[in-house]
Amino acid sequence: MSYLALYRKYRPNNFDDLVGQSEIANIIKNEILHDKISHAYLFSGPRGTGKTSTAKIIARKTAENELRRRSYTKGFEPEPVVQEVAIPPITSIPKERDIRFGKTPQHEPMMEPQPVAEPQPEIQHLAVQPSQAPTPQPKAEEMMVFNRTVRGGEEIISEGSILICGNVHVGAHIVAGGNIDIRGTCSGIVHAGSRGDSTAYIIADKMEPMQIRIANMVARCPDNVEETSGAEKAYVKDGKIIVEAVTR
Repeated sequence: MSYLALYRKYRPNNFDDLVGQSEIANIIKNEILHDKISHAYLFSGPRGTGKTSTAKIIARKTAENELRRRSYTKGFEPEPVVQEVAIPPITSIPKERDIRFGKTPQHEPMMEPQPVAEPQPEIQHLAVQPSQAPTPQPKAEEMMVFNRTVRGGEEIISEGSILICGNVHVGAHIVAGGNIDIRGTCSGIVHAGSRGDSTAYIIADKMEPMQIRIANMVARCPDNVEETSGAEKAYVKDGKIIVEAVTR
């Protein structure tokens, strides 16, 4: 049997087994439970205080929650079973009259199909008058859709609009050339109409952003935010960014 160091043999596998770090363990457990994990953690201390053990437990619990979330949202799809079946080639066909009257079918050799020349369409050249030229159709606006939570430190940039079905955490940065629709809580930095479109807007189920930008205008969330029961929309009116309640 190979040698195994004691610190590896008795390393804790969950937060309840950590000794002397109950305050830190409770804080991190609550963050994982409420899906509010920070983008980085810094552990400092002498040898044997549980820095590496805590980091390993965080990584394990985060991976388990991610797998559990994916299994709930997507479900388990069985892999298709593909079987190869050998089909013998058909070299002859029975006569229909023999089969109908119950006689022994007589086989006739199958004739190879002869290629049929397709008639070529006549090409007509029509002169298009300047007044009859087709008008160009407006290009459809592109939209990027994200069915997940955007965590702190992440940056999403799009030339069109952005739809996020999840929360935007503090430290996240969302930039869109069009509109921004967040089906969750907005706590990061959001910038709509980044190419100077002052008609763009930002809508979220709960508006608590660190900073709002629409075109070249900037606003920040006040310190005392009133609780709202519905979604809110931020847009430009009279040269100012206005936030008001809306109904989806």
